Amino acid sequence: MTNISREMFQTYLVAGTQNTGMDDFLNILEQALQAGITCFQFREKGAGSLQDSDAILKYATAAQALCRHYQVPFIIDNNLDLALQINADGIHVGQSDHPWHKIETAKAHGLITGLSCHTEQELHQSHNQPILDYIGIGPIFPTNSKEDAKPALGTNRLRFLTQQSELPV
Repeated sequence: MTNISREMFQTYLVAGTQNTGMDDFLNILEQALQAGITCFQFREKGAGSLQDSDAILKYATAAQALCRHYQVPFIIDNNLDLALQINADGIHVGQSDHPWHKIETAKAHGLITGLSCHTEQELHQSHNQPILDYIGIGPIFPTNSKEDAKPALGTNRLRFLTQQSELPV
């Protein structure tokens, strides 16, 4: 398993084909890898995302190959079956994604495990879960990349929650 450090999550890109278009996705990911991202989360969901499981598998494995070439951890958003199928480095889940079963199963398979937190209460509850490796906090700025996005926290709240976290953010 990958050695977990705060630096691993310093420049963490989350994207899927719905953000870039299918034709540009891998090229944009490679440009981001060349620019120095330190972790990549494949998040293929929401409006405009791929629906065909074969197409999702194709893009996930191609993105994973790029990440391996650049020695950057490859995380799958919420899709435990896909993460296990391709032997991803990790899985990231949200509070409403039935997280604990997925996180426990992922950890049993040696995957990096991450959980989204939006509030101080969620953050403190995560500290009671030794199977978690990191916390995602957000959104920091308003976003239309998720239909159910929480209100933007802003940089001051991010700083406060990051200081409160016992885990890498």
